[in-house]
Amino acid sequence: MDAPSLAFRCSDEETAKTIQLLADLIQTLRTAHTFDDSADAFLKKSQRLVEDGLWDGDYVGQGMVLRSMVHLRPFGEYQSLHVLHREERLAATLSKESWLPSMTAWEWIDRYQIPLEIDLVAKTIRFHSLFRVEAIHQETVLPHPSSQTAFTGNVTAKRLVARNVTHLLVVPLFGPTQETLGMVSIEVNCQPAIGKALLPTIYFQYLSLLSEVAGPFFIIHPQAPLSQEMAGDELLPIIGQKMKSILSFLKVFATHEETLLISGETGVGKSRLALWCHAHSAHQDHNFEILDLSTIPEDMQLPELFGWKKGAFTGAIQDYKGALVRAENGTLFIDEIDKLSLKAQAGLLQVLESRQYRPLGNNRESLKANVRFIVGTNANLKESVQQGRFREDLYYRINVIPVHLPTLRERRDEIPHWATYMVQRKHRELEKLGTVFFDAEALVCLEKQTWPGNLRQLDNTVRRAYLIALSDVRAKSPDLVLKRSHLEQALALDFPHAQSSSSSLGESLKQAASAFVEQALDRFENADPLDLNSTDCFRGLVLLQAMERLQDKKQVYQMFGKDKSIKNRNYHRELKQELQKANHLFQSLGISEVELPKDWNL
Repeated sequence: MDAPSLAFRCSDEETAKTIQLLADLIQTLRTAHTFDDSADAFLKKSQRLVEDGLWDGDYVGQGMVLRSMVHLRPFGEYQSLHVLHREERLAATLSKESWLPSMTAWEWIDRYQIPLEIDLVAKTIRFHSLFRVEAIHQETVLPHPSSQTAFTGNVTAKRLVARNVTHLLVVPLFGPTQETLGMVSIEVNCQPAIGKALLPTIYFQYLSLLSEVAGPFFIIHPQAPLSQEMAGDELLPIIGQKMKSILSFLKVFATHEETLLISGETGVGKSRLALWCHAHSAHQDHNFEILDLSTIPEDMQLPELFGWKKGAFTGAIQDYKGALVRAENGTLFIDEIDKLSLKAQAGLLQVLESRQYRPLGNNRESLKANVRFIVGTNANLKESVQQGRFREDLYYRINVIPVHLPTLRERRDEIPHWATYMVQRKHRELEKLGTVFFDAEALVCLEKQTWPGNLRQLDNTVRRAYLIALSDVRAKSPDLVLKRSHLEQALALDFPHAQSSSSSLGESLKQAASAFVEQALDRFENADPLDLNSTDCFRGLVLLQAMERLQDKKQVYQMFGKDKSIKNRNYHRELKQELQKANHLFQSLGISEVELPKDWNL
C-alpha cells in the first residue's frame, strides 16, 4: 500500500508553525550521531507537540504525555526500540517488560499506514487520514474485526490502562522510498477525553510530517556503540556484534508475555535463542518445550499440541499429554510454523486468542493454556499468506514481536570463536588429554566459507575435521592442532563436487576463461566474433548459483555485501538486469535461456 499523501490545507499561522517545527527538527537530527540521539530528539518534540494539541483542544491542563517510543523495524523485523519517559520518576516505576505496547497496533500501521488514536478505556480506535477522522468499527473499514478485541482485551492493553494510560497514539515511520520503517507510539493520560477525540486533526498531520522527516535519519544514523558487558553464557557462549545488538533489545522482549516470532535460515540457532529467551523470562523455573512441526505428520499436529485421551482414535491406547500440558507455566517453542496445516492453524489461532483448548477425546470442560509462546520459521510467512498457504489472521497473531536471526555468514566475527568452542566441546566429550586448537590458516579457511547450513553445518564440519586430525598419524604431541587440510577434507564431505580452497577457485576461473577464449577462437575463424562484453554475464551466473543455493534474493545480496542495494530496494531490479546479461550470452551461443522459478518474482 502506498504511503498516504501529507498535503493538507492550513492557515498562515499553521503554515508558519509547520515550517518552524520541521526546521527545528531537521537541525537537531543533522547534529545527532546515533539512532538513540535522533530518536530522543524526535520524541521530545513529538511529546511537546501532543501536549500543545491537548491545550489547543478542549483539555487545557487536563492531560499529559507519559512516555513515547520509536519502534524501528525495517522489513517487519525489530531492529531497535527507543523509549522516552516524560519524567524519571515514571521510568523508575516501570520494569522494561511493561514498555512495549500491543503489537496489534503494528498490524494496523502495516496494513493502513495511517495514524491511529486508540482509546483504551472506551475501546475505540480513531483513524486519521488528511481531513477526516473515522472510528473503526465496521468490517468494511477493518477486515479483521477480531483485531480490535485482540488489542483492547489483551494483557498489554490492560497493563497500559493499569498505569493510567487512557489513549495510545500511533504514527507510521517511512523511509526514503516510502517503505514502512516502523512506528512511533505515544502514551497519554487524559481522563476527560475518554470516549471523545483526543487531539485536533491538524496535530496528527504535524506528527505525520515530523515522522516523515525523521524516518530516513533513523536508518542512516548508526546504533550507539555497544558496551562490552554482555558476555556469553552456557546458552549463547559466543556473542558477536550483530548478536549483541539483537540481544540488547531482545532482553526487553524476552520478559514480555506477547508472542515472539524468531525467523532465520535452518541451522542458524533459533531454538537456542528461544531457550535463551525462556531463561531470561518469568517462566525460567518451568519447562521449555519444543514442538518441531517438520517432524510431525499433518494429521497429528493438533493431537501433538493438545494431547489426547485413551480411545480418542485408532491407536490411542493410553492418555497422552500434549505440548501445551508439558509446557505448563513455562515456554512452548513451536518451530517450523510454516509447516502447520490450515486445519491446525485454525486450532492454534483459537488457543492463542482464547487460551483454552481440549485434548482429543475430552468432551468435558476446556483446559487453560498457561504458557508463553515462541514461534520459529525459516520461511517468508508474509509470502505464504499471499499464496494462501498461511492464514492471515494467524500471521498477525504470531507476528507480535518479530526478530530476525542473521545467518552465520552475516556474523563472520563469530565463526572462529564458535569453531573453537565446538572443537573444545568435542575434545571434552571424548575425554582426551592435552589441548585442541586451530592453526592460523585453518581459521582463515573457516572465515572464508559461506556456511549455507549455518551453525549446524559448522558444528558438523568441525566434528569431522577433529576426527580427521585425530586419526592423523603425524600428530605426536598430546596437543591436537587442526589444520587447513583437515578442514578441507571435512568440507569435501559436505559438497564433494565443490572446491573449498581459494587456489581451487582460481583454477576454476582460469578454466572458465580458457573455455571462453576457445569459443571466441572458433567463432573468430567463422567471422562471427564473440563480444567481449559478454563476459559481464559472469556476475549474473554467480547470482543465479547463489539464488539456487539460498532460495532468497535478500540473503544473496547480504552474502555479497550489497546491503546498500537492499536498503534502497534496488536489488530486485539489479538481479533481473544481471540475469538478462547471462541470457544474452546464452542466446548468442545457442544455449537455452535460464528459466527462473515463478516464485522468485523477478
